[in-house]
Amino acid sequence: MRKIALLFCLVMALAGCQRAKESAPVWTAELDGGGTAVLSGCTLLSEETAVYTPKGEGTGQTLPMLRVEGLPVLTVTGMEPEQVDVQFAHQMTENAYTDERSQTLPKADYRMTEQEDGSLVIFLDTVYDFRVQIGEQNWILICYREGLREP
Repeated sequence: MRKIALLFCLVMALAGCQRAKESAPVWTAELDGGGTAVLSGCTLLSEETAVYTPKGEGTGQTLPMLRVEGLPVLTVTGMEPEQVDVQFAHQMTENAYTDERSQTLPKADYRMTEQEDGSLVIFLDTVYDFRVQIGEQNWILICYREGLREP
Protein backbone atom coordinates (compact mmCIF):
# COMPACT_ATOMS: atom_id res chain seq x y z
CA MET A 1 0.00 0.00 0.00
CA ARG A 2 2.83 2.37 0.86
CA LYS A 3 4.41 1.83 -2.59
CA ILE A 4 1.13 2.76 -4.25
CA ALA A 5 0.92 5.95 -2.16
CA LEU A 6 4.50 6.89 -3.09
CA LEU A 7 3.81 6.17 -6.76
CA PHE A 8 0.68 8.32 -6.60
CA CYS A 9 2.66 11.21 -5.06
CA LEU A 10 5.31 10.91 -7.76
CA VAL A 11 2.71 10.94 -10.55
CA MET A 12 0.95 13.96 -9.04
CA ALA A 13 4.26 15.81 -8.67
CA LEU A 14 5.15 15.13 -12.29
CA ALA A 15 1.70 16.26 -13.38
CA GLY A 16 2.22 19.48 -11.43
CA CYS A 17 5.58 20.00 -13.13
CA GLN A 18 3.94 19.48 -16.51
CA ARG A 19 1.28 22.10 -15.77
CA ALA A 20 3.93 24.53 -14.50
CA LYS A 21 5.97 24.01 -17.66
CA GLU A 22 2.92 24.83 -19.76
CA SER A 23 1.89 27.90 -17.76
CA ALA A 24 3.26 30.42 -20.26
CA PRO A 25 0.49 32.49 -21.89
CA VAL A 26 -0.54 31.22 -25.32
CA TRP A 27 -3.31 33.79 -25.97
CA THR A 28 -4.36 37.11 -24.45
CA ALA A 29 -7.40 39.33 -24.96
CA GLU A 30 -8.18 42.81 -23.71
CA LEU A 31 -11.66 42.86 -22.17
CA ASP A 32 -14.23 45.61 -22.37
CA GLY A 33 -13.93 47.57 -19.15
CA GLY A 34 -10.15 47.25 -18.86
CA GLY A 35 -9.61 43.65 -17.79
CA THR A 36 -7.69 40.90 -19.52
CA ALA A 37 -8.17 37.22 -20.30
CA VAL A 38 -5.02 35.07 -20.51
CA LEU A 39 -5.04 31.46 -21.69
CA SER A 40 -2.22 29.19 -20.52
CA GLY A 41 -1.52 25.56 -19.64
CA CYS A 42 -2.04 24.37 -23.19
CA THR A 43 -0.85 24.65 -26.76
CA LEU A 44 -2.76 26.99 -29.06
CA LEU A 45 -3.44 24.99 -32.23
CA SER A 46 -5.38 27.63 -34.17
CA GLU A 47 -7.40 30.83 -34.03
CA GLU A 48 -10.48 30.79 -36.24
CA THR A 49 -14.02 32.09 -36.24
CA ALA A 50 -17.24 30.18 -35.60
CA VAL A 51 -20.93 30.94 -35.77
CA TYR A 52 -22.63 30.65 -32.39
CA THR A 53 -26.41 30.36 -32.26
CA PRO A 54 -27.93 30.45 -28.76
CA LYS A 55 -30.58 27.73 -28.35
CA GLY A 56 -30.03 26.82 -32.04
CA GLU A 57 -32.41 29.59 -33.14
CA GLY A 58 -31.83 32.60 -35.37
CA THR A 59 -28.91 33.51 -37.58
CA GLY A 60 -26.20 33.39 -34.90
CA GLN A 61 -23.19 35.59 -34.31
CA THR A 62 -19.60 35.21 -35.43
CA LEU A 63 -17.24 34.60 -32.51
CA PRO A 64 -13.51 34.02 -32.18
CA MET A 65 -12.74 30.32 -31.81
CA LEU A 66 -9.59 28.88 -30.23
CA ARG A 67 -8.49 25.27 -30.67
CA VAL A 68 -6.18 24.16 -27.85
CA GLU A 69 -4.51 20.97 -26.70
CA GLY A 70 -3.63 20.25 -23.09
CA LEU A 71 -5.10 21.49 -19.81
CA PRO A 72 -6.30 25.05 -20.50
CA VAL A 73 -6.29 27.59 -17.70
CA LEU A 74 -8.03 30.92 -18.28
CA THR A 75 -6.99 33.77 -15.96
CA VAL A 76 -9.31 36.78 -15.94
CA THR A 77 -8.55 40.15 -14.37
CA GLY A 78 -10.85 43.13 -13.95
CA MET A 79 -14.10 41.11 -13.75
CA GLU A 80 -16.32 39.75 -11.01
CA PRO A 81 -17.21 36.01 -10.89
CA GLU A 82 -20.81 36.71 -11.89
CA GLN A 83 -19.51 38.34 -15.11
CA VAL A 84 -17.97 35.03 -16.24
CA ASP A 85 -20.07 32.24 -17.78
CA VAL A 86 -18.77 28.92 -19.12
CA GLN A 87 -21.20 26.73 -21.07
CA PHE A 88 -20.91 23.75 -23.38
CA ALA A 89 -20.84 24.60 -27.07
CA HIS A 90 -22.37 21.80 -29.13
CA GLN A 91 -21.21 21.51 -32.72
CA MET A 92 -24.06 21.72 -35.25
CA THR A 93 -21.94 21.80 -38.41
CA GLU A 94 -18.29 22.61 -39.08
CA ASN A 95 -17.49 25.82 -37.16
CA ALA A 96 -21.13 26.30 -36.11
CA TYR A 97 -22.09 25.85 -32.46
CA THR A 98 -25.07 26.15 -30.12
CA ASP A 99 -25.75 25.76 -26.38
CA GLU A 100 -29.14 24.09 -26.65
CA ARG A 101 -28.38 20.56 -25.39
CA SER A 102 -26.98 20.78 -21.86
CA GLN A 103 -25.39 23.03 -19.30
CA THR A 104 -22.02 22.79 -17.62
CA LEU A 105 -21.67 21.86 -14.00
CA PRO A 106 -19.25 24.09 -12.10
CA LYS A 107 -16.69 22.04 -10.16
CA ALA A 108 -17.30 19.05 -12.49
CA ASP A 109 -16.72 20.45 -15.98
CA TYR A 110 -14.60 23.40 -14.87
CA ARG A 111 -13.31 25.00 -11.68
CA MET A 112 -13.24 28.75 -11.08
CA THR A 113 -11.31 30.16 -8.14
CA GLU A 114 -10.90 33.76 -7.05
CA GLN A 115 -7.33 34.66 -6.15
CA GLU A 116 -6.19 37.06 -3.40
CA ASP A 117 -5.41 39.70 -6.05
CA GLY A 118 -9.02 39.53 -7.32
CA SER A 119 -8.19 37.63 -10.51
CA LEU A 120 -10.30 34.65 -11.50
CA VAL A 121 -8.65 31.40 -12.56
CA ILE A 122 -10.74 28.94 -14.57
CA PHE A 123 -9.40 25.40 -14.96
CA LEU A 124 -10.92 23.57 -17.95
CA ASP A 125 -9.84 20.03 -17.16
CA THR A 126 -12.27 18.34 -19.55
CA VAL A 127 -12.04 17.79 -23.30
CA TYR A 128 -15.22 19.54 -24.36
CA ASP A 129 -16.15 22.48 -26.54
CA PHE A 130 -17.05 25.57 -24.51
CA ARG A 131 -18.56 29.00 -25.03
CA VAL A 132 -16.82 31.35 -22.62
CA GLN A 133 -18.52 34.67 -21.91
CA ILE A 134 -16.66 37.34 -19.97
CA GLY A 135 -18.72 40.49 -19.63
CA GLU A 136 -20.18 41.00 -23.11
CA GLN A 137 -17.37 39.22 -24.95
CA ASN A 138 -17.68 35.60 -26.10
CA TRP A 139 -15.30 32.94 -27.41
CA ILE A 140 -15.61 29.34 -28.48
CA LEU A 141 -12.88 27.20 -26.94
CA ILE A 142 -12.32 23.74 -28.44
CA CYS A 143 -10.26 21.49 -26.13
CA TYR A 144 -8.21 18.46 -27.16
CA ARG A 145 -6.00 16.18 -25.11
CA GLU A 146 -3.66 13.44 -26.28
CA GLY A 147 -5.17 10.02 -25.79
CA LEU A 148 -8.68 11.35 -25.11
CA ARG A 149 -9.62 13.54 -28.04
CA GLU A 150 -7.23 14.18 -30.89
CA PRO A 151 -7.30 17.34 -33.04
